[in-house]
Amino acid sequence: MTDNHGDAIETFRERWAAERAPSAVLRDGATGTQAVGAALLVCAGIVLALKICVIVQLTILAIEIIQAIATAEVTFGASLLEIRCS
Repeated sequence: MTDNHGDAIETFRERWAAERAPSAVLRDGATGTQAVGAALLVCAGIVLALKICVIVQLTILAIEIIQAIATAEVTFGASLLEIRCS
């Protein structure tokens, strides 16, 4: 930019160095975006943990259902009453 001169270049330099210039806005917004990014990572971790909990609960329920069905013939269907609906 040292070799360039003219009204357009001077206007660009003034706007680039202004208080609300793009470079100043980017510099000021960097901390906020890093905080939001960290918060989003925490939220993603919580969602992942909850998904794992649901998968574990569904697996346990499937095992209970398989056990109840396997013993249903021996107990004439009474073992199917132990399957929780909640």
